[in-house]
Amino acid sequence: MKILNLIKNLSLADCPLCHETAEKNGLCRACWADILTLQETRPVCPVCAEPNAGGEVCGACLKNPPQFDVLYAVFRYQQPLITLLQHWKYHAALPYSGTIAALIKLVVPKLPPSSSFDSVLAVPPSSQRLIEHGFDHTAVLGKSMAQALNIPLISPKKIHRQHRVPQASLNRKQRMSNLKNSFSVHGNVADKHILLIDDVATTGSTLNELSGCLKKNGAKAVSAVVLSRRYKD
Repeated sequence: MKILNLIKNLSLADCPLCHETAEKNGLCRACWADILTLQETRPVCPVCAEPNAGGEVCGACLKNPPQFDVLYAVFRYQQPLITLLQHWKYHAALPYSGTIAALIKLVVPKLPPSSSFDSVLAVPPSSQRLIEHGFDHTAVLGKSMAQALNIPLISPKKIHRQHRVPQASLNRKQRMSNLKNSFSVHGNVADKHILLIDDVATTGSTLNELSGCLKKNGAKAVSAVVLSRRYKD
């Protein structure tokens, strides 16, 4: 509650990380620079975005290819980004949505031309999780990407997500099974290349499950963008 009260008392001119005067997209100049250092520059697997020395498809993706075709990650899941995401996501710190939206747009230079995609889909929360968080945080990310790429945004009402135990409370093995058959599609995605958007990927199980559901309903390809990637190491 102390953190929540602090956030509510901050003005839009305050940096949410250090409380100095915000200058750049809702952050102070120093904190913005700190977050930019978390952009992944190492060679990564071109499928799951897990770092590897050669930048080739990793053994895990060769053995068990994910349902999504490629994953793009903007940042490593480290401080101070962790604090910013947790304040925004779990305490409904809506004034910082503009900051988060600006950060995810930094992935655009990594992407193929926008004409490669037919539509953007933000990974939807379950109805119970939406009530708990107080707002649809992934919708903020999805809208930002759709605007940046100038392509349609699929309404979250077109995807139903069953409520399950929070992924953050589970280990890697449990995460892989927790979401099985948790998504259903109620719209036409046939022959479309969908760009999925989420805030954080750890095992990729959420993206994998939703990608599989989309492909079962006729999607020709599914790419994914996450603001932050939590790596095995």
